[in-house]
Amino acid sequence: QKAVEIKPDKHEAWNNMGIAYKEHGDYSNAIEAYQKALAINEASGALTNLGFLYFIQQDKANARQYFEREVQVKEDHHVALMNLGHIALIEGSREQAMDLYRQSIAKFPDKNVFFEGFKDDWQYMEAYGVDKEVYFKILEELKAKQ
Repeated sequence: QKAVEIKPDKHEAWNNMGIAYKEHGDYSNAIEAYQKALAINEASGALTNLGFLYFIQQDKANARQYFEREVQVKEDHHVALMNLGHIALIEGSREQAMDLYRQSIAKFPDKNVFFEGFKDDWQYMEAYGVDKEVYFKILEELKAKQ
């Protein structure tokens, strides 16, 4: 809050404020903060954060919209690719998911961060009804190709 008061024109401050709101379960204020970050700089990272916020609320359509925009406007979009892979997997397109996961891994500076994030995302994938055995088999397949 203080950072936004001091530097209201800094997208980083608004993005961080959105993260703080999300962590406290205040999704409406998180969305507002992310939107303010986007208004200042569309390549701020708020696109993926906003997409993920919609994703965890089971709103795939809005999530996809923000992840796809992130891929268009930001070169470093490895997290958005992973999340698009999740959506493809949820929708039953395993091959498309694998392709997006591979693209994401190729862009991750540290491959282990991808694998840890993938593992951590299980809680959200479970909420969408993804089979646990299938999900973790994909993780093992992806690790084996590295």
